[in-house]
Amino acid sequence: MIDRDSFDSQIHDAMAHLYDFQFLARSAVAERLGLRDVRGGGTSLHRLLVDAIERLKPPRDVAADAVAWKVYRYLQLRYVRSLSASAVAGELGLSTRQAQRVQSAAIASLTSILWEVGQPAGAAPVSRESATAVDRPADDWSDLLLEVELTAVLAGDSGDVEAFPTILRGALETVSPMVISRKLTIELSLDDELDRRIAPRDLVRPALVQLVLGAVDLAGANLLTVRATADVNGGRVELTAETPVSPPLAERAADLDRRIRVARGLLGRLGGDVALSWEPRPRIVAWLPLALAPTVLVVEDNPEVVQLFRRYLSGSAFHLISATNGLSALDVATTVQPAIITLDLLLPHRDGWELLQALKVHPTTKHIPAIVCSVLRERELALALGAADFIEKPVTQHTFLSSLRRFAPVPPRPAPPT
Repeated sequence: MIDRDSFDSQIHDAMAHLYDFQFLARSAVAERLGLRDVRGGGTSLHRLLVDAIERLKPPRDVAADAVAWKVYRYLQLRYVRSLSASAVAGELGLSTRQAQRVQSAAIASLTSILWEVGQPAGAAPVSRESATAVDRPADDWSDLLLEVELTAVLAGDSGDVEAFPTILRGALETVSPMVISRKLTIELSLDDELDRRIAPRDLVRPALVQLVLGAVDLAGANLLTVRATADVNGGRVELTAETPVSPPLAERAADLDRRIRVARGLLGRLGGDVALSWEPRPRIVAWLPLALAPTVLVVEDNPEVVQLFRRYLSGSAFHLISATNGLSALDVATTVQPAIITLDLLLPHRDGWELLQALKVHPTTKHIPAIVCSVLRERELALALGAADFIEKPVTQHTFLSSLRRFAPVPPRPAPPT
């Protein structure tokens, strides 16, 4: 049986041949929709695709700059009016990368509309009327717009990767005005092991905000506990209404369901999931894979500089360890195998030049990028001896993080589960 990713690709091919009725009649999409062996099947599929585009047209009260309008206008300009990709990008005021993201969201949105329409090959052909009905009422735009917005987020770049505790605390801070207004108490518990776990901020933060909002409704004006734990597969967040409202507010049930669906859609992109249980107390549980933060070995004998670098990396995608001299640094590097090393040149026992040369010839450390951070302006020599980069002190946070991100492998956003 065909999967969603394959169907997405087939919809893309069909849209690229929207006015080639012979191609459409022979296409895999026509076969799935029961139109392949039907006279006029290409014309029927053309109409279905155009109708699906019109289903994505947002209501007038949706802001003109909303993603939903960009998706609809992209489909209209690119496929119905047959403009080139560059012309469409210019018409919509988008960069090439932005246009590619909107296109991915647009095709995925069409896939969502047509996915349930298909019938097994050989079944009765799908009529135009039944194909546009799908599951939801034609005027129920709320779910459709939500689907479009989620599709746009999931089609985007990975965004920043941050320490998971930072993401979770940020989500709680965002919801704090509601917490205060409802006189609710939140107790947060975080495993220390989570300090070294990182996640894509653009997916995890909005998912957690939705889950916290749902849990706030469940807890009423009482106590909500948030417990985050680490395990071999990543992390688990439990939001428990310790003294829940009774009975649960029925008028907020739809909001809770919607929030969980949004969070599940975002975390599902990472292979995570969300569950809601009611006994013995209302509880929302989220599971998500969390990567280990790349380790940065800072070789520096000045504790104030080490503390400064630690502050620079606080909440980032990197985990800092340090060594105070060149002798111990080589031992730490060979044992820990950090993702990247930063080193001063003026070090006790063995200076930075000697350490850099030792690191570049040792079989277990020669592959590790080394960044020289020094007041000595010897960039040319540092690079000649194998340094990946040279940063002159005093070092700014922007310069420090930019260099680390260029040379240290931060885990990318995972591919969606198959």
